[in-house]
Amino acid sequence: MKKIYLFAIGLSFGTLSFGQVAIQNANPFKTQGNVVKKATLAPQDKGLVLWSDDFSTPANWTIANTGTPSLDWVIGAAGPVGFYSAGMGSIASTSGGNFAMFDSDGIGSASSFQDATITTASPITTLGSSPFVSLHFESYWRHYQDAVFVEVSTDGISFTQFPLHLGVAANASTANPEPTSVNISSVAGNQPNVWIRFRFTGGWDYAWMVDDVTIQETDNNDLVVYDEFYGAAFVPYTRIPVAQISPFDFAMKATNVGSKNQPNSILTADVNGGVFTGTSAATTIIAGTTDSLFTTTQYTPATTVGIPYTVTLTIASDSTDITPANNTFVFPPFQVSQYIYALDDFGTPGAGGGTDASTTPASEEFEAGNFFDIYTTTPVYAIDVVIGAGTPVGTVIDVVLYDVTSGSFVEIDRSSYYTTVAGDIGTTKTLLLPTSPTVTAGSNYFAAVHAFTEFYYGTSGTSPSNTSPSGVMSLIYYPSMSSPAPNQNYYTTQTPMVRMNFDSGNSVDEVTNNVNFSVFPNPSTGEFNINLSSKNSGNVNLSVKNVVGQTVINKTIAVNGKSKETISLADYSKGIYFLTIDHKTTKLIVE
Repeated sequence: MKKIYLFAIGLSFGTLSFGQVAIQNANPFKTQGNVVKKATLAPQDKGLVLWSDDFSTPANWTIANTGTPSLDWVIGAAGPVGFYSAGMGSIASTSGGNFAMFDSDGIGSASSFQDATITTASPITTLGSSPFVSLHFESYWRHYQDAVFVEVSTDGISFTQFPLHLGVAANASTANPEPTSVNISSVAGNQPNVWIRFRFTGGWDYAWMVDDVTIQETDNNDLVVYDEFYGAAFVPYTRIPVAQISPFDFAMKATNVGSKNQPNSILTADVNGGVFTGTSAATTIIAGTTDSLFTTTQYTPATTVGIPYTVTLTIASDSTDITPANNTFVFPPFQVSQYIYALDDFGTPGAGGGTDASTTPASEEFEAGNFFDIYTTTPVYAIDVVIGAGTPVGTVIDVVLYDVTSGSFVEIDRSSYYTTVAGDIGTTKTLLLPTSPTVTAGSNYFAAVHAFTEFYYGTSGTSPSNTSPSGVMSLIYYPSMSSPAPNQNYYTTQTPMVRMNFDSGNSVDEVTNNVNFSVFPNPSTGEFNINLSSKNSGNVNLSVKNVVGQTVINKTIAVNGKSKETISLADYSKGIYFLTIDHKTTKLIVE
């Protein structure tokens, strides 16, 4: 069972602009895996080094914490020890040996508030240097709901804060290591006394490791990029059906950590080495500031199915950048498909949904999935879901399609139930939508998998967060989107492998069911009446299973035209059961 520590959120769906869902104060899942690495910087000659420290002498640093007692930084050569943070390993710093680390996961708990600092024990002088100075260090951080900062002071009391790694999504990591530069000229330039400290704020997150810290005269030209996006309405779908192709936009942010302004800074978007090239308007990025750049032309993919397309974004000015490797980002490939619409990366499935153990009693029933923008009106025939590792045999799931154009989750179709069997792990199950509903151009839909008990949908890739241009694209609700429990609604950046399927070969018309039935009352105290109708006479099987897949009723009944049947679950526990007659399944609730 994975550890899930989720802050409750209030999700407000106001007017939905096309391609964007307004979600406020949301928090993601904490899970293992899904490390996203930024470009690793090649070694470069830097400015004059004024001071350096590699943590080989722990006494050079002072450790403090204002959160829960005994939650402190450590200096040593060992990596994190928490259950989730341990998978990060140690920082692969240039100097090796000792480094500073705050292992939030290893020392935290659901109720912990962590606000921990590690500060230079003695002041550093930058007198006689250029007024432009930068702090450089190697960093390795995995983000959940925490934040990390560099803070600089000239009196050891009042500190100026510089946020770090703003482009790292929840559950993603920096490179190991991530060479990091911060222009601290506004505080530390040509000063007799300078204190440097690293600050971690959060609670039961992953870990942050720092090594090889220097203060140097700032390089003239140094841009660093982050918050990279592409796609129709900036949604990076990885499979786009031919019928849903729409023009792409491209955007990325750049921070100027150098000492000089960067005139003629331009974003260049490239698809497959020249299949498409687009640029932004030229702008001057002022030293110490951040700017967002957008291409002025769009790209519409060809209708050829199955070709992998790789998007590369680069921001450069007319100056020679000291670290050009961190001016570029390369996305995982996308493809045009015949019928499949997907947000996940089609990689090896990671574990996703399951019991929300943060509640008492633990929440079991849930729905999870992704938003999809529709550009061409067409029927949708099925929803695909990848079964993740850990899913028990006998788990009952179904899929559901919601129209969210109005700002609310309006259910428009739901599949029959499917019971998992041995061999399902890692496979894609295609569950048919009975009415083959038509989705409308200009509207927004949400495709989800629904489970009653512990279930793990596969995950692959990183979904946009609540700070992205597209808005949040992946959600999980307990127990359902249309009937959410208070404080049990979340977004996730671990992309559920839940996809829309437009293949008419999956039409439910191809599935023959001879018997139709309805059940009343439902819920009941245990007695259920079943009205049956059939065009043909004969015997059919009736079975009832509980939520763990055990059969509690199994019998053969005769059906001829219209007939009635009664079953009793009065001797069984209250809860959810599943009635199946002639391959059709419905949910029974015993109160």
